[in-house]
Amino acid sequence: MLNYEALGTVPVEEPCVQYNTPDYFDKVHEEIKRFKEFCEKVFPEAQKFGCQFYKKRFPYEEEAYYELAINFDDSCLEACEYSTWVMDNIPMLWEETEPKKFNSEYGVYCNA
Repeated sequence: MLNYEALGTVPVEEPCVQYNTPDYFDKVHEEIKRFKEFCEKVFPEAQKFGCQFYKKRFPYEEEAYYELAINFDDSCLEACEYSTWVMDNIPMLWEETEPKKFNSEYGVYCNA
């Protein structure tokens, strides 16, 4: 079954657009687009391990807020392991662009 983990809208220690700021929706969509491109560079093997980065909507009061998320098939141990590894290795700053290499403890590819 597909599952997800929310990753935020920017690297951990970077400032982000606040929910109640003017033009929040326009700004957050641009922020998430940039963060998605960043994560795809830092974690280039996501699809290989059955994962994908995408913008996720979360209901909040009468409206919603958005974050970047990683989805994965939770019936695949390697995909679960990879998504957890991504969460544990999100860069702190935009400057940390070095691609990261994942090594599975399971060694079995679940995606065809």
